[in-house]
Amino acid sequence: MYAVCVCVALKNLLDLDHMHMRALLEADLASAKGIQECTRAANALLRCMSAEIHPCTSVLVVSVVNISQQL
Repeated sequence: MYAVCVCVALKNLLDLDHMHMRALLEADLASAKGIQECTRAANALLRCMSAEIHPCTSVLVVSVVNISQQL
């Protein structure tokens, strides 16, 4: 049960929402709304990439990423 909770917590910490991915991939920098969406998405990506994770959980992180890609 603890491993499941840890997996869910890590997934929530490291998972970039599909809306943010789309905003970055289809960057509409010609409109104010597009720039605002890209800025939010970039900040969300920065939070994911800056997340502090204990080195012992690196194997667990790989598992979480693999699981989320299968969903």
